[in-house]
Amino acid sequence: MRKIYPDEKYCMGCGICRISCAVSAAGTDDVLKAYKLKRLPASRIRVDENLMDKKHPLMFAIQCRQCETPECIESCLTGAIHRDAETGVVVIDKNKCIGCWTCVLVCPYSCVFPDINVSNKAVKCELCLDKKIPPCVAGCPNAALIVEDD
Repeated sequence: MRKIYPDEKYCMGCGICRISCAVSAAGTDDVLKAYKLKRLPASRIRVDENLMDKKHPLMFAIQCRQCETPECIESCLTGAIHRDAETGVVVIDKNKCIGCWTCVLVCPYSCVFPDINVSNKAVKCELCLDKKIPPCVAGCPNAALIVEDD
């Protein structure tokens, strides 16, 4: 299965990975066209910052960890969140999601997000298997995100 992971020594916390993700979720590769939409979809990635060390702050992007036993699947009231039988990726069926956001509350990594701008439903990283290089990885100016396909 595909894995995307951060290399925190290169992350500068710019958030371009988040923008690239949201733009891709809008169905375009053009940032300007995406921002012309009335509402930009929620990013499926977040950037964590640990500013405890003022000289060397730690920043890194984090997205769905594809847990072995996902709490989001267990908590989903409608069965909208499931593991795809073919790819093994944890996905959300937008037609079944009712926007209760229970999955948002139980995710131990805070990697399920409410898309309040567009659908009012839950969204999460689904690894962009339809793309050779996920937009978050391609957009990172410092190569702080790494993708591995096995």
